Amino acid sequence: MINEKIVEKLNVYSDEVRELAMQAIQLSESFPEKAIADQLQGIVRRLAKQQDGDDQ
Repeated sequence: MINEKIVEKLNVYSDEVRELAMQAIQLSESFPEKAIADQLQGIVRRLAKQQDGDDQ
């Protein structure tokens, strides 16, 4: 219910921002804060590499 409202609001942002936010929401349901931060760091790196590849 709350997640659905968050997803609605995320629709105004880029695909990368939405993906990162959705991953954070999903991870927060199961993992402690430190584990979430570690996971999101990897996701941000992957998205940044994709972005760099798109710019070339």
